[in-house]
Amino acid sequence: MRRSRNHPRAGGPAPSSAERAPRFFDRLRLTHRRTIIIAAADLPAGPASPLPPARAADPVEAPAQPPMRAHAAPPAAPAPDPAQVPEAPEPWSPAAEPEPPAAGPRPRAVPDTTWLEPLAAGEPGAEILPVAVPTEFGSGRRVPDTLLDGWSTDSLTVRAASIRGRMHRYNGAPRQDAVALLAADDGATLYLAVADGVSAARFSHRGAEAAARYAVGWLAKCWTPEAEVDWSSLAKGAAWQVQSLAEPDKGAQPTDFATTLVCAAVRRRGDRLVGSVFSVGDSGSWVLSAGPLRLLEGGKAAVAEGEVATSAVRPLPYPPASLDVADFEVAADEVLLIGTDGIGDPIGGGGGPLTDLLRERLVGRLPTVLEFGHVTDFSKAGFDDDRTLVAVWPCGAKER
Repeated sequence: MRRSRNHPRAGGPAPSSAERAPRFFDRLRLTHRRTIIIAAADLPAGPASPLPPARAADPVEAPAQPPMRAHAAPPAAPAPDPAQVPEAPEPWSPAAEPEPPAAGPRPRAVPDTTWLEPLAAGEPGAEILPVAVPTEFGSGRRVPDTLLDGWSTDSLTVRAASIRGRMHRYNGAPRQDAVALLAADDGATLYLAVADGVSAARFSHRGAEAAARYAVGWLAKCWTPEAEVDWSSLAKGAAWQVQSLAEPDKGAQPTDFATTLVCAAVRRRGDRLVGSVFSVGDSGSWVLSAGPLRLLEGGKAAVAEGEVATSAVRPLPYPPASLDVADFEVAADEVLLIGTDGIGDPIGGGGGPLTDLLRERLVGRLPTVLEFGHVTDFSKAGFDDDRTLVAVWPCGAKER
């Protein structure tokens, strides 16, 4: 008969809570990894338990074990053959470690020009390793040391290089020259501009970039072959573009962005190039051929023997006192050159070693873009300014 849990076992009183606690823990089986210990004195007394006292378990006899049988001892292992026993490894010693390879030579602190020597135009100047542009030049830190460009349309071929001068590579100033190129949709017309930031102006690299880009955009919109062009509009617009960069509240005046400018619109006609060139300042334009070098516009004023040449110019954002414009024509065997005074000063009046170098490398042949950069980065003692040069040939991609 099944009894209720609250029904006490007959024949004895119900155990008290104090008696029940130890018996309860005697029967408790721990089935978890965490063990919890509770003192019996901490358990609440509570009412008397209706459960009967635990009955002792009946003894259980262990089954009889069969007698163990004796086994013979395993045979002894044969003695190892001394000839087959491997030798013990040598103990580790620091002296046994291999010597580290000898350190190679450190990077050279002087330019190594054995693989590509600079092209000398007369007596070569010292080669300089470029240093980083300091923070005082602001956005000048983002101006690359060297910029190369070049391509061909069906009507003409152009090469451009703008290179930081050796003086600026030495003192940390950024390249202050800028160049901009734009081909018209017809493929036969090219708009180009070169600007030379004034060395004494802190942010002239920004003024040069703004002037060059503005000039190219203006020519693309306003220049028409064999039509009257309002060049004063270009001069005023370029001057305003440079002046608008000024931030007087931050200490940047318009003259801090001063720059020269030379720009041209070039068009293929037959086997020749025709166009117009406009300049502000001392950047110049020339026609290079097998004969004498021909100056088109710009450049420094010629000085008489015994006089001292000056680098003083009237740059943008000042409006030019006069408009220097020239129309030109370039024959099939000639090259149009437009550059800053970093090219014009060592050229001088032509006929010198730089003119000879340019004639050798550019007349009658189309150099690669890298070769053109190498030519522009010529070495000539006493001439360490930034130099930018653009060359245009009346030769299309299919006429090479």
